[in-house]
Amino acid sequence: MVRTAGEYYALKPDEVDELLQELDDEIKSEFSETKKEIARACFLLSSKGKEEVETRFLAFSEQVLLPSNVHVKLMDIFTFLDMARVEGNLEKSIPYKELFESGEKVIIVSGVTGAGKTTLLKTVALQYFNMINHETPTGLKDFEMLIYVECRNTEIKDFEQVIEHHFRVVCYEINIDKVIDALFHLKLLFLVDGFDEHNQNSKAVLTALFEKVWPRSNCRILITTRPHRVEELQHLLVVKNVTHAEYKLAPISDREKQIEFIRKYEKKFSGNNTQTITMSMSDCFSHLSLDVAAMLIEPISLLHFCSVFKHSPDIVTKWRTLHDVARDTLLLSKTIVKTKLCDKYVGDFNPLIDNIFLAIGEVALSYLQDGTLSFDGNVFQCQLKQCYAKLRDTKEFSDSKLMLILSSILKTQRSFFDTDETTYSFQHKSSQEYFAAHFVVKQLMRNIRLEEILPRDTAENQLQEVLLYVVQDLQSKSPETLTDSWSDFHAALRHAGLTNHEHWQAFMLRCPSVTNVARKAAELSFSHCKTWVISSDRTLNAVHLMISHKRPEKLNVKMLPMGLLNGLNGRRWDAVIKQYSGDLLLDLNSGINPYDPCDEVITRLEISRCKLVKFQGCVASSEAVRHVSSVSGSSTDMRLYLHSVAPDLGALQHKYQTLRVYTRPLASPAVPVPLPSPPAPSLTVEDPNSGHWTWEDVARTVVALAPLDKRYADLWLGKSLLKAAEEQRLLAALHECGVRTAQHGVTKCERKGFRATLHVTENAPVMEQP
Repeated sequence: MVRTAGEYYALKPDEVDELLQELDDEIKSEFSETKKEIARACFLLSSKGKEEVETRFLAFSEQVLLPSNVHVKLMDIFTFLDMARVEGNLEKSIPYKELFESGEKVIIVSGVTGAGKTTLLKTVALQYFNMINHETPTGLKDFEMLIYVECRNTEIKDFEQVIEHHFRVVCYEINIDKVIDALFHLKLLFLVDGFDEHNQNSKAVLTALFEKVWPRSNCRILITTRPHRVEELQHLLVVKNVTHAEYKLAPISDREKQIEFIRKYEKKFSGNNTQTITMSMSDCFSHLSLDVAAMLIEPISLLHFCSVFKHSPDIVTKWRTLHDVARDTLLLSKTIVKTKLCDKYVGDFNPLIDNIFLAIGEVALSYLQDGTLSFDGNVFQCQLKQCYAKLRDTKEFSDSKLMLILSSILKTQRSFFDTDETTYSFQHKSSQEYFAAHFVVKQLMRNIRLEEILPRDTAENQLQEVLLYVVQDLQSKSPETLTDSWSDFHAALRHAGLTNHEHWQAFMLRCPSVTNVARKAAELSFSHCKTWVISSDRTLNAVHLMISHKRPEKLNVKMLPMGLLNGLNGRRWDAVIKQYSGDLLLDLNSGINPYDPCDEVITRLEISRCKLVKFQGCVASSEAVRHVSSVSGSSTDMRLYLHSVAPDLGALQHKYQTLRVYTRPLASPAVPVPLPSPPAPSLTVEDPNSGHWTWEDVARTVVALAPLDKRYADLWLGKSLLKAAEEQRLLAALHECGVRTAQHGVTKCERKGFRATLHVTENAPVMEQP
């Protein structure tokens, strides 16, 4: 064929021989021993290896929810959580599927305690293996293999072990080095769970992973962490010169989505419930106050609601604070433990349970010192006995009772890799942290100083969550103890990672009732920047909590009207503007339609003592105009959008420095509504239907809104499709009616794309001859 082609294209004999040699060399290289081994390894990985990983994920997706002992399978109750991409100081909401369309090598997903980080990775895996009845994102389908790395695992010491435990069958047939070489010929997605829980061994695995993956264009890493460890992770990636994108798991703040989440668990929790209840779990949640529902925005807190409701439906209706939730969750554990003891033994077990829980807390705290989240059962029991012996007489204590108690609190830690060693852990890291906090609070109430209670030489960032629970608990039980110990807490929180205003704000939002935390967050935020920004529910809540302690010089608000009014936001916004007396920049039309009225937000300005220095929004009524005027001054920069019928703007006379008015063509006949002047306003007339207006519509609108002296600073046409001849007629009509702009020279229309500037001067326009 080559020689025939050579004859057809008139190639020289030497050229044909050269082509034949190249072809022969390529054929031989394709069938080299090395390439044949890689091809075989790729085949085994894609068949037997993939089946093995799928089986592991299927088993790993089952969980037991303690203390209620409810068994669930993730594919039955999964929920796709909302997400946001972090770009600098901005957060942009995205659908879940976009996670796999990012071009960066590493995707960081952060989320607070109980936000669903581990569940997210399990959901990704189950969706990849088509175990969830939901369309798999295209970007996820493209990967040829998933590999899971569990950062809390202390048994896996290097990257080779990770691969060996994933593909035992394949590694039995082929050398591990060749398996790894073959893997990197496939398109891989690494799922790395819990960077914030890493230990010395797992960090070595991660380091090797970044070094191996970075040169490969077909590999990606999805890694989860708590927010306060993001900076550490980013630093590690920068050192390794690895590009990354950052995302956040958004809370479940929408009431309907919260109820939908609870309904998925409702059947699992109520399956064995013999109590007579007046309403369902989801109905009960729907009747909670906005304040309480706004606290239960993480999956873990919604599960706490389900657990407590299952055993004591009436208790949840009395919740008012996050401390109530944590307290009743702990009490639920005690109640279940007591029930189990009373079923088997006779006696008063309250003192025993109280002391065992304190002992568990002390051991939990010691393990958190170095980030240990899973432990040997026998070692844990020995430590527990030692702690209990220090607390109380051990006459009621026995190994059988201890095991009964621990079975309600600890779970058997199932490793993804099915290693032989059996370990135990708390139901969730937050459970371990709350038991530790319970111990710390009890010690503080005995007048023992915080620095004497916390383990010495604790690694940075390990105890932040523990301290969060402690300050919440003390604020409720003994605020004077918290106040008296605040200097110790401040030092401990700094060591735990709260080193700047963003850290303190995030901490404050999770313990909103703790005054000392809000005060510190306000002080640091003011020192960082004298202008505070409200651009989301989160930032509105943060400013709402801080503004009574420190007031910024400027408040820059960039939100849609409904965002400032929905649910709790309306009350928070009212509280902010009632207390604030500085410069206010109010941008209320950042949405798709700038002509959506924002009168309801504006009318609330009547309770404010602020000074409006910049305003952008749509007004529909003269009442709204008067409220804008009441807080405006001669230096105010205004950009007003007029809704359908133009309101009287006379109240703005002498209340602005610049006034830019945007409107659609007014209906015919247009009632004159002169814009205020001086200073001369600017006017933009926009075509709402892209070509369905006439030059007469524009002329009618410009004349109706013209100030009494008929002078505009500028005139613009937005989205205009008027032809040149129509523009000439428009200029002539405006000139004849006495309308003028601030420009001099020739009356003309200057067009740039679909935007046109009208210069209407004292000189009449020169009409072009047809």
